[in-house]
Amino acid sequence: MLAMILTLEWDALLIARILAKAVTYYACLAAIGTVLFRVLHKAAAHEQKRFLCTWLRMSAVVALAATASAWALDVQWLFGDLMAVLQDRAMLAVSLQSDFGNAVLIRALGLLLLLWPGWNRTGHLIQFGGALLVLFSFTLVGHTVKEPRYLMGAGILIHLAALAYWIGGLAPIFRAPRIMGAQQGGRLVEGFGRNAVIAVGAAVVTGSLLIWGITGRFLLPTTSAYENFLVLKLLAFSGVMLLAGLNKLVLTPRLVEGQSKAARSLRISIVFEASIIAFVLFAIAAATTVGWP
Repeated sequence: MLAMILTLEWDALLIARILAKAVTYYACLAAIGTVLFRVLHKAAAHEQKRFLCTWLRMSAVVALAATASAWALDVQWLFGDLMAVLQDRAMLAVSLQSDFGNAVLIRALGLLLLLWPGWNRTGHLIQFGGALLVLFSFTLVGHTVKEPRYLMGAGILIHLAALAYWIGGLAPIFRAPRIMGAQQGGRLVEGFGRNAVIAVGAAVVTGSLLIWGITGRFLLPTTSAYENFLVLKLLAFSGVMLLAGLNKLVLTPRLVEGQSKAARSLRISIVFEASIIAFVLFAIAAATTVGWP
């Protein structure tokens, strides 16, 4: 895989396509995860109502911009002239009627619904529907179009929802000890840690099933560098996230006691987790953009 990367012709367009896709992944999952966090931690979400509203909108706006950029850059790569495609209705229709085009349109609709204003029951239902649409859009492209398609699609939905819950919870958890106080913040971290361990388990199971659906086997070695990458990515990411979840459970008693070092350790852990997630999503974006054999 390293040899494959070193032999690639890294031009500005390729780098821009990878970055746009990686930002799309992270921002979409952050927006979805914020909605899931609000559903599973209602009391804590209410304590950080203003922040979560801002965070959700910011994530959705960034995801919209990144999604549009990813589509435009892919059109430029495929047709060689973005402006010509935008001015030609037939070529524009072709670009939007593909699987990727359909995914972009559905994702954009879901992200727009996530921007629905108001912290009330109606607004929450609309935003939850938007989150489901964004999740669904990821089943329209990539390996989930393989048979059995419904099983693969369900697997990616659960896999991404588990990851989204983790990403969406990092920001409010980061602020919890300072905003909510030691005891309430500690209880939130404990609850999030328990749920996160379950989420990691779901991500591992569904990720393993997806790898089996793609490669026909669970373990290394597989038949290509890309398939090996999928397995190693799952193992490395799951291991780091499981340790991070257990770390939160260990930190909880110290947070409740009001130990300042515990809050600092929690913030360091969250920054580390966010960095690992960003790196993994960038690697996935690079792998899917380059199309390793």
